[in-house]
Formats: sequence, structure tokens, C-alpha cells
Amino acid sequence: MASWTKEVVHAYKIARNFLGPSFSAYQFIDLGCGKGKACLVWRLQCMKDKVKQDVLGVDYYPPFIDIARENSKKIFGDSGHFLMAGAETINYQGFDKPLIIYLYNPFDAVILAKTLDKLLELPVLVIYNIPSHRTTLIHYGYQLLYVKQGHNQNEDTQIFVSPRMQTKHLKSVV
Repeated sequence: MASWTKEVVHAYKIARNFLGPSFSAYQFIDLGCGKGKACLVWRLQCMKDKVKQDVLGVDYYPPFIDIARENSKKIFGDSGHFLMAGAETINYQGFDKPLIIYLYNPFDAVILAKTLDKLLELPVLVIYNIPSHRTTLIHYGYQLLYVKQGHNQNEDTQIFVSPRMQTKHLKSVV
């Protein structure tokens, strides 16, 4: 299952509002991207708003990466940026920019903790759809900035910022 399109679009708008003019300086990474839906929707929103932002999908399952690349070819005419890897194995410092991490409840709390260990020193905005392991983020010092709940769990999204982000520079959602 994938995030609902309307939920990705809503998260995009909230993140763009939070980050203001610095939005395009962030790297978007969908961890556990599956067949690439969140990346494709995010990229379409960027194009619609004429915003240039790097978009990357990461999944450990090779067939999903192949499908994500094919889906990108169908929509954009290119294979997009998709990486076959486990979220806990990536060198996030190598991106050399702040990150927007998108999670559609892709893995358990153990993998999430290992991933957060790799993100400790970075400014990170986490968009967590179906936030089953939100307490892990809080344990790592992430601050909850936004909560959206709906009638279906697919409409439940929380947005967090890492301890390294300066929240005083973020815009209000309201």
C-alpha cells in the first residue's frame, strides 16, 4: 500500500509553508519508497510550483526500485532518482544539505532508531504518515510540529523536526 495522493500533496504544502524560502534547499527522501508514489507526487508538486528540489526514493527491495523507475519514466520521461538500500545503511551526511524525510510507516521501531542514529547531526524535517513509532522520534529529541488526523489511518500524518533544526526560523502552519 502507498500513501494517498492527497496526503502527500497536503504534506508537501505544510512542509513548504514551514520551511518558507529555504524549502528548495532541502533534499526530499522517501524512505521505504516502494513503487515511488510519494516521490512522483512530490516531484509533480515541485514542478507545478516551479520549485527545484532534489527528490530521492529509497527501498531495499530491488523489484520495487525497478517499478519506481518505470513509473517515473511514464510520468517524467526519466528514471528519476531511486536507490536500492536499507534506510539504516545510508550516509545522510553525504547529501550535504538539510533533509525532508518522508515515512509511510515503512519499518519497525528498531530500523527507525538505527536510521535516526545516522541522522543525529543533521537538520531534518520528518513527515510521518501513519506514525506508528512516533515515540521513537520523540525519544531522539524530535519536536512535534504538526498533527493531522482523519477518519482513516492513511489520513494521519505528523511532522517533526530534528534537534538540529532551528524552529524559530520556521513559519507557522496557521
